Amino acid sequence: MRRYGDGQLASTAIIDIDPSNPRATIQADLTVVGSLQRATFDCLILTQTLQLLSDPSAALLTCRDALRPGGTLLITVPCLARISPSGGPADRWRCTPAGLRQLLTGWPGPIQVHGYGNLRTCLAALLGEAAEELTETERNHHDLRFPLLAAAAARRTGIQGES
Repeated sequence: MRRYGDGQLASTAIIDIDPSNPRATIQADLTVVGSLQRATFDCLILTQTLQLLSDPSAALLTCRDALRPGGTLLITVPCLARISPSGGPADRWRCTPAGLRQLLTGWPGPIQVHGYGNLRTCLAALLGEAAEELTETERNHHDLRFPLLAAAAARRTGIQGES
């Protein structure tokens, strides 16, 4: 995480529901609205997580409330994927870019949603091929008909009366 902050990060936190994760600095269940301190974070990065949560909408509300006004939520979700070996029965959801956009309906600020991938990257993911087995052209071509994942940047604007 710090390698992307270019020396500008004052602090970082790792949030996990699992109390046995030694790297986690905050234990919280994102599906419990209010489980994170309100207006605490400038940025939350939620990668490949929503599909494992029983209530993705509640998790997005928790993230929204935990962001300071002007803060940004960065999300990725699978459009296509095999069932996670570690997720098992908890691996519930897949989202197209349109589905992710709909989950963010009512978000208090601008959102950008994009799909990434193509038929070749989707096949590679299902076959368990590594990114290095694909050419740069195969990895960097994005076909709206075959997204492998959807990504969003959702900025939280200030709400009148909020600090």
